[in-house]
Amino acid sequence: MRNEADQRYEELSKQFKRLAEERRLSKPIILSKDYSFRTAVGTVKLSACFGGKRDLILIHNMGVCCSWCTMWADAFNGVQAHLRDRAGLLLLSPDSPEVVEEFARSRGWKLPVASAKGSGFTDALDFGTDDEPWPGISTFYKNDEDQIEWVSAECFGDFDLFSPVWHMIGRLKHGVGDWEPKITYPSNG
Repeated sequence: MRNEADQRYEELSKQFKRLAEERRLSKPIILSKDYSFRTAVGTVKLSACFGGKRDLILIHNMGVCCSWCTMWADAFNGVQAHLRDRAGLLLLSPDSPEVVEEFARSRGWKLPVASAKGSGFTDALDFGTDDEPWPGISTFYKNDEDQIEWVSAECFGDFDLFSPVWHMIGRLKHGVGDWEPKITYPSNG
């Protein structure tokens, strides 16, 4: 039985790699403008979020009220140095700059954060709205003409490829059941 499950897992891994390649190779969408986001110290243009790299990973976050988005961001924070070595990184929230930055500080996030509120960015991408974005990830590329290409996008959900929590809990004797992520947990110590 384990051998059969291992074979299925190996095939799924190959399919995930093919899916990533298909998304990467599909025709990108050239953004019509360089959107501005707000931070506690002022505005930042999307083009400046690449961190001197050609690629950008943008995390669409639903804000401080979403325990699911908090769980994903907590996980991304743990690997942010690896991600930032390869690409620019930004977590975009519908909350005000002060709220998102205070929340990030309280969680110990080292992720760069900004507010999309009023930018028109999320609406333009049809990724929800600036006030109520869908949770997910978008990737961008700055081409030789300094145009920003929207390369791919994917929404977050249970058992997606972006959170190990579901996959680990799903392997427990009784699986996920009615468990959901929380903003805070009782002390485990």
